[in-house]
Amino acid sequence: MKSGPDVFADALVPSGRILPPERPASETDRFDGRASGHLAHNPSQPRHLQPNHQGPASSRARAALLAASFVESAAGSGVCLPHAEVRREDPCSLAVTLRLVRRHRGIKQAHAAELLGVTQSTVSRIEHGELKPAGALRTRLLDLVSARIHPARDAALRRLVEGSASPVHLVCDLTHRLLAASGPREREWRRAASELRGQPLWRYASDEIRSAEARLPELGWGERDGTHALTFVTDANGLDELRIVPGAQIWERILLSDGSPARLVTSPADGLPV
Repeated sequence: MKSGPDVFADALVPSGRILPPERPASETDRFDGRASGHLAHNPSQPRHLQPNHQGPASSRARAALLAASFVESAAGSGVCLPHAEVRREDPCSLAVTLRLVRRHRGIKQAHAAELLGVTQSTVSRIEHGELKPAGALRTRLLDLVSARIHPARDAALRRLVEGSASPVHLVCDLTHRLLAASGPREREWRRAASELRGQPLWRYASDEIRSAEARLPELGWGERDGTHALTFVTDANGLDELRIVPGAQIWERILLSDGSPARLVTSPADGLPV
């Protein structure tokens, strides 16, 4: 198995069109949070926004170990896409997430309905993709399924992230709330992770990060056969409150021990290929 810059080189492609993955990810690959990046040649896709279609399965911890293998953030410049309305999660993916989180946390549909203030039939319709939650119901649903690091079962993942020598952090994939961050990432931000933990980081996002987020639904982010790793280049966000430095970013969608989705954000040392 390759490691370090060689792994990252395999995770990037020249600019170009998006091709289907070599093989559809299995249900086990998708829902166990297993990711191993490899891509097809993409001759027309903008270089700063590359989906990483997934191949053979690997463990959740491997994603964190991959992040730990990179040494420093690369400086770079991205092409700014027009700002688009951001959807945090595709309705179908949110339905899958609700089912997974209920199962892992031992929550029955009737209890979920009580927590959400709806009927059990409404929960069933959401889980089968027949009802798109909106307004206050969507807010309550996101609060219910948002990622939380378990102090015991997710301890290894948290330790790998916080002990990484690379700029890396972990957020809830749905709400962008910070779960953990490495020392180098804190130094980039010029903020302590302890001050930000549990807070959404979305308000600090650069234009390129917002554009990448807006692309996720069409890439099938979080879907069984969709993309769950993405590489792109961001410019600085121009904010002193929390600084984002220009350079490449890798997003990897993983599942925590309770089935809730998290996003590993890595700034690789080698940047994008020329």
